[in-house]
Order: sequence, then C-alpha cells, then structure tokens
Amino acid sequence: MTYPPLEEVTTPFVKTSQAAHYLQLQRSTLCAFAKSPTPPVEAIRVGNKFFFKTADIKNLLKVKGETA
Repeated sequence: MTYPPLEEVTTPFVKTSQAAHYLQLQRSTLCAFAKSPTPPVEAIRVGNKFFFKTADIKNLLKVKGETA
C-alpha cells in the first residue's frame, strides 16, 4: 500500500499499518508498544484495532507539519 508523506498527514490518528510504515517497524511491534505502560507513540484501541497518534509519530521522527 502507498501512504502519503508524513508531512501531509492531517488526521489525528493513523492505522497500525500506516504507523508501522512511517516508523519502519513491524505492526506487531507497534501493538506491543500500545500495550506497554509508557509507549513512545500514544495509541487508542477501537474494538480489536489500534490507531496511533500522528503528532507523536511526527515528534518522534522530528517531521515538520501540523502536529495538533
């Protein structure tokens, strides 16, 4: 799947697969992060799916752009 550059993402949260793409990690690693007490990227759980906070990903990777 093709994702837009992180600088162009304006949604507050992204799916696990998209976050994994930007962070260059496996989806399973991100799911483990989401379950940890102090995750490097904030996640929310909706049903059985995780969504990761775009602003946290941008801050972690030091990407310019809207982070609100």
